[in-house]
Order: sequence, then structure tokens, then C-alpha cells
Amino acid sequence: MELNKRGVSGVIVAVLMILLVIAAVAIFWTAVKPFIEESTEGIDTTSECLTVDLTVVSAVNSTSTGSASIQVKKEMGDATLTALRVNKNGALVDTVTGTNVPATLETKPIAITANVGDKVSVVGELNDKVCGSQSDEVTVVGA
Repeated sequence: MELNKRGVSGVIVAVLMILLVIAAVAIFWTAVKPFIEESTEGIDTTSECLTVDLTVVSAVNSTSTGSASIQVKKEMGDATLTALRVNKNGALVDTVTGTNVPATLETKPIAITANVGDKVSVVGELNDKVCGSQSDEVTVVGA
């Protein structure tokens, strides 16, 4: 007795496996792609901020009213800062915007309320995000 058996060709099996793998990759990619795009949106701004370096050149209280002038220099960084956050004794006391924010290698004076002995520092801001690291604290001296 002879059995008439027919099987699936090896070529057809290989083609079907390849099509199944391609379909699985396509389904996986459509599920993962939105998460990747969402998580990389802020990278341009963040990478631009990494090199920002601000320095408080001097901090002088020249009056008895508690008014002081600090000189802030932007040492390096390509980011065009939108603001500076001025800290006194570790707490935010002022946010400076507009033309008072120094460009790269530029020094700008900023008037704040500070007494002799207070410690001041600054940090840059780009579109409401802290940019770079906080400058070293400088002690306010009398004129």
C-alpha cells in the first residue's frame, strides 16, 4: 500500500517565516515609535545648555541701603539664555531677563538687594529650564 503524502516545501516555509518576522517588527515599531519621539523632544535644548558657564566676577555693596551690584560674565556656551536666576545665601532672590542677560564672553551688571557678607551666585535659564550649573558663590564686599 502506497501512501500519497505531500508536505510543505522548504522554500515556502522560509518565505512564510520571513513574512511573519517582518510583520512582527512592523507591529513592534508602531507601538514603540511614539515613546521614542516623545522622549527625545527636549534633547536639542538640553544639549545646548550643557556647556553654559556663568561666573560672578564681583559683588559689591556700595551703599548703606543694602543695594549691591554684581558683575556676571558668561564664560562659554552656545545657548542664548532667556534669563538668569540670582541666588543669595542659597535662595532665589531675582530673575533677570532681556538685555540684562550676558551673551558669550560678555559681562553685565545686575543690581540686587544684598548686604556685605551675603553670598551670591547665578544660574542660567533657557525656556524656563535651568541651563548649565550654578556659578561659584561670591561674598558681597563693601566698597
